[in-house]
Amino acid sequence: MAASDSHLDSSTMATMVEETQGIQVSAPAPAAESFSPLHGDLLQAVLCRLSLFDLLPASCVSRSWRRAVTLSLDNPPRVKPWLILRRRASSPSAPPAALAYDPNSCSWICIPSVPLSHASPLRASHGSLLYSLSPSKFSVSWDALNFVWRDVGPPVVWRSDPLVAVVGMHVVVAGGACDFEDEPLAVEVYRVDDPRRRLSCQPMPLQFKNSSSPVWLSVAASNSQMFVLGKDSGAFCSLNMDTMTWGPVSSLSPGPSIFFSVIGFSDGRLIQVGLDGDAMNVFGLRIWEVSPETFERNLLGEMPSDMLERLKKPDSSPLWSIKASVSGDFAYIYDPSDPREIFFCDFSSRNCSWCCFENPVLNEGNLIDNFVFTCSKVEIDDLRPVCR
Repeated sequence: MAASDSHLDSSTMATMVEETQGIQVSAPAPAAESFSPLHGDLLQAVLCRLSLFDLLPASCVSRSWRRAVTLSLDNPPRVKPWLILRRRASSPSAPPAALAYDPNSCSWICIPSVPLSHASPLRASHGSLLYSLSPSKFSVSWDALNFVWRDVGPPVVWRSDPLVAVVGMHVVVAGGACDFEDEPLAVEVYRVDDPRRRLSCQPMPLQFKNSSSPVWLSVAASNSQMFVLGKDSGAFCSLNMDTMTWGPVSSLSPGPSIFFSVIGFSDGRLIQVGLDGDAMNVFGLRIWEVSPETFERNLLGEMPSDMLERLKKPDSSPLWSIKASVSGDFAYIYDPSDPREIFFCDFSSRNCSWCCFENPVLNEGNLIDNFVFTCSKVEIDDLRPVCR
């Protein structure tokens, strides 16, 4: 449902009550009469069937309804991470089109996007982080729906395709420098509360000299560390923001059969998603929780065989890579070369659940580079700017 179509009037509520309880509901009272509000279990039964967009106006009816909306969100928990898809704008003055997939309602929702102040490409990093980088300007956004953008200022090092992460109160830009730069592994660190101030930081390890871009490396971030993983090699390293130094480079490969993997960080956990086999013969996709200190791992789930065949495509074309957007207990997974179908795993319980859905805007005529994906938990307050 589009934001502009979201509404909750008395006749709609009456219809929902009839469907929920099978009882007769009288027509809405005239404007001069006071409206008799729903309450108790009957109100909860209705609210539990509404989308997050419809719950927002319901929360504004009265204090008792606001409490009922809060209860309907918490019991059982209904806030699940959304996948946000953005199609890059065709002109610098136009905001990129954006859609959000809500796994609760299994539907796509149109959301507005904030236009950038410059024309450099829109890019995605970990979680909800979007950024736009040019030789003269650097802008970042990491709120749930990316309504707030921060201009950080021009980078010191000219970078074509760097790693970007938000680590606690810091914005980190690492590697990806142009060939003519003297320091290809240079790292720039900015304070969120004072973006014009740059902090000194140790360069990336030499092992990443020829592969210091998102093409080769997967990035994740906690409140105190930035994690980097070689997608093909399994080489793993972390940046400690307290000391501004990199730890030793180790191997995070789950085993010899894993030929490609990516990482994410969510709710205090490092999550790794890996492909078994090789590009011509992928026979498994697994998700682990990994300790970044001890490298101990716990298998969270494995993609069902029928979904794996759909990810591989029926034409038996090679599956060279995957991308994973991780938030909460969710991992959204897709083939970046052909994201016509998107798969997600909910690993909130011992028996994880899998599902898939179609990309509503991708077709044979679209260029893959026109799309970026982010993932974030969306609370009801995050939607207030959408519904104004």
